[in-house]
Amino acid sequence: MGSVVSKFLEKYTPKHDPLINGMGMLLTSLSLYLAIALAPYNINCFWGFTALTQLFAFIGWAPNTAVILYTSPAQMRSLAQAVNILFSHLFGDALSPTIQGKLSDQIMAAFSEYDISISECVALEY
Repeated sequence: MGSVVSKFLEKYTPKHDPLINGMGMLLTSLSLYLAIALAPYNINCFWGFTALTQLFAFIGWAPNTAVILYTSPAQMRSLAQAVNILFSHLFGDALSPTIQGKLSDQIMAAFSEYDISISECVALEY
């Protein structure tokens, strides 16, 4: 579903993939809150919002993979995907993109005195 929405939004904005990830996280938190809040009153609403929570939580997987693949150098794409999977399993789907981005920025800053292509490759590796 995330890839379908991504293809639709691609016509309107170049930042469609991060937008889908952000909206997915926002909608996930909203539907999770509603599921928990409505659970004591109506079990059917609870299960409905739980299903929506799962849908919204996983809507960003395809766009997230696309972002990694088109920002990584060709020879490092498999490593970038492996690190992404490692981080997503270690930190969960909500926190891992933020942690990976901050780590990549710190690595790029640490290698900034060297050749720019080397620092970008090392930072995008993580």
